[in-house]
Amino acid sequence: MIDTVHAVAIAAEHHDDLPLLADWYNLGPEILGVLDPFDDPAAEALREIVHRTGALDGTPAHDFRPPPEVMADDPLESWWWGISTRTLHSI
Repeated sequence: MIDTVHAVAIAAEHHDDLPLLADWYNLGPEILGVLDPFDDPAAEALREIVHRTGALDGTPAHDFRPPPEVMADDPLESWWWGISTRTLHSI
């Protein structure tokens, strides 16, 4: 599924459709099937597009982000949501 979402992200960026990009990204890594983004180039590329475009800077219509304490305690969630820029392997 992450490959499909990555393709959608490329198109959304091209058409400046940041709400669409945010809606897909806000589903989170587990729903999108990401276990280790460093073994999945599409996950890393998707995260880069989201951060580069600022797609999460506004208030998304659909926000499935976990609470901050869950993000802080989970290396994958922390990486996905941008709390940590460290690699999962260094945690």
